[in-house]
Amino acid sequence: MSEKIKIIAFSSAVFLAASMPQAILAESYDLYVDKSYDGEEDGSSEKPFTKISEAIEKGGKGSKIYIRNGEYSESISLGQGMKIYGQDKKNTIIKGSSGNVTVTSSGNNLLKNLTVSGGSSGILAKGEIEIRNCIVKNAYAKGI
Repeated sequence: MSEKIKIIAFSSAVFLAASMPQAILAESYDLYVDKSYDGEEDGSSEKPFTKISEAIEKGGKGSKIYIRNGEYSESISLGQGMKIYGQDKKNTIIKGSSGNVTVTSSGNNLLKNLTVSGGSSGILAKGEIEIRNCIVKNAYAKGI
C-alpha cells in the first residue's frame, strides 16, 4: 500500500471515530425518571433517574424526559428546548414547596400529561412554553 493511500485511510478512520460520539449523544437525549426505582441510575428506561432534576442536568436542548407515575417533591428549572412527558396527568405529580416556583421554564419547552402542584407559583414561564393535558393546582400565589 502506498503512503498516500495509508494517509487517506488513516484520515478516514480518524474522521469516523471523531463523528461517532455525536451519534451516540443524539440517542442520550431520551431520559427516564421513576421515583420508585432502586439501583444504579443512568437515565435509561432500564435504569431511570429517581429525580426529575437529575434528568434535566444530564439532558440539554432537545432532550425528552419521560416521567413515570409518582409524586416528585422538587422544584425544577428547564433550560431551552426541553420536553417533559408524564405517564398520566393524574398520577405524575411535580409538587413544589411553599417558598419556591414548582416549574420554571426558560423558553421553548413542552410540559405534557403532568400535574404541577404547590409552590409559590405552579409554572413560571420566562419565554415560550407549551402546556398540554396538564393540571396546575394548589399554587400559593399564581398557577401559571
